[in-house]
Amino acid sequence: MENVALDQSVRKVVEIIREKAEADGLKLSRVISPGSGRINWRIKNQELICKNLKPEVIGVSLTSNYALKPLNRFPS
Repeated sequence: MENVALDQSVRKVVEIIREKAEADGLKLSRVISPGSGRINWRIKNQELICKNLKPEVIGVSLTSNYALKPLNRFPS
């Protein structure tokens, strides 16, 4: 049940982003969901994401084995 709700939520968010992008004259690439099993996504491709985005802005870092690791933003 939660997968259906999550899938519907993701579709709605993508629809909203697509509408905003088109209003600005932009287009979206296809939506990918690494780990979903729906696409062939190699874990090494996460390096490409981090090279094109600033992962620290969304609170993650890339490990040496290409996993995305949450940053600890709270003092311990």
